[in-house]
Amino acid sequence: MIRRFLAPLFLLLAVAVVAQPNAARAEITPEQGMAFIENIANKGINEVIAADVPQQEKTQRFRDMFLANFGTESTARFVLGRHSRGADPEQLDRFQQLFREYNVLIWARRFDEYNGQELKVTGTRPDDDKGLFVESQVVNTEGGEPINIVWRLREREGGPKVVDIIVEGVSMALTYRSEYDAIISRSGLSGLNDQLAQKVQELKGG
Repeated sequence: MIRRFLAPLFLLLAVAVVAQPNAARAEITPEQGMAFIENIANKGINEVIAADVPQQEKTQRFRDMFLANFGTESTARFVLGRHSRGADPEQLDRFQQLFREYNVLIWARRFDEYNGQELKVTGTRPDDDKGLFVESQVVNTEGGEPINIVWRLREREGGPKVVDIIVEGVSMALTYRSEYDAIISRSGLSGLNDQLAQKVQELKGG
């Protein structure tokens, strides 16, 4: 169960805040980085995933948390990579909205798979350009192998931000970029947006 569940809130939070890797402002201390990730995990579990509220309310809380804390513009530009340069502004804006809503809906559908899993921060190691890797594990309280998750942090205006998450050695940011690059190469950004729009409608329809 835990490997299928993959701590959806933790993963989405990381994907949601992917930012361009420039403009680092200050060095993040290990204590700051660990506290930042622990706060994300605790808030996500207590206020969203495990909250005793209807699914619709969980989804809305998740959406509100996403909108309040994470910048979709930098997310879109990183995930789109070279395709963001010179792209039509309306298509970029549409992508940001669809990418956000698609992720919110697809992970919200999996909240009921939560079964007491915990995210435990296990340590840190320095990254280039004053960044920090925060190492953690998603642990199933009923046993089973833990999932290793590494959070890559950068200091941004307003505090630390996650710029990538590495799950069992696989970069989530680069996975999204690779997937979308293939679609855009075939169908353009408008084609990717059309596919995302269709998926969003399917998710809303149940």
